[in-house]
Amino acid sequence: VSRQDLQLTGFGPGVSSNLFDTSALDPNESWSRFTPKAGLRWQMTPDSMLYYSYSTGFRSGGFNGRAGSLASASTPYDPELVNSHEIGFKSQWMDDQLRFNINYFHSDYEDKQEEIVLPVGGFQETLVTNASEAEFDGVEVELVFMPLAGWTLRANGGYLDAGYNNFCAFTGNPHIVAPACGPADALGNVPRDYS
Repeated sequence: VSRQDLQLTGFGPGVSSNLFDTSALDPNESWSRFTPKAGLRWQMTPDSMLYYSYSTGFRSGGFNGRAGSLASASTPYDPELVNSHEIGFKSQWMDDQLRFNINYFHSDYEDKQEEIVLPVGGFQETLVTNASEAEFDGVEVELVFMPLAGWTLRANGGYLDAGYNNFCAFTGNPHIVAPACGPADALGNVPRDYS
């Protein structure tokens, strides 16, 4: 559970001043989530095991501490949620001299939080936004060999394939070439599709 109350102060060249005070709006919000984890394990032999696990993750929502406007500062962003699956195989061979492990994982993100930097009247603001849904798939391999007492040879490898399913966001950068995915804001910034 998270709760945040916000009053922002801006800093200029050698000057500190209140840019805007959100206390009159009383922007506060709370978030909570049940995040279970479950797993199965099959001991195939005394030296080998197959397993599966499912877990959920939660990153709290919040308020933007580097906002450039009262509206940005007082508008919360939503929590980030993830559902993860993992299946793997662990084994020992040659009287425990050789260890071989491999696993595959898949993660689905919902309301993934990303930081976006936008120009605001000669300044800039950095906003956390719920930009997208995303998927991660990966494989990890571990090989450990102990040929002699005191000697250990290790090899590890991994592969990750990650991508956004839908990423529509403002950047304020006119040099980024990507298809538009929504109407322009008051400053003329057009959201672009980075899927």
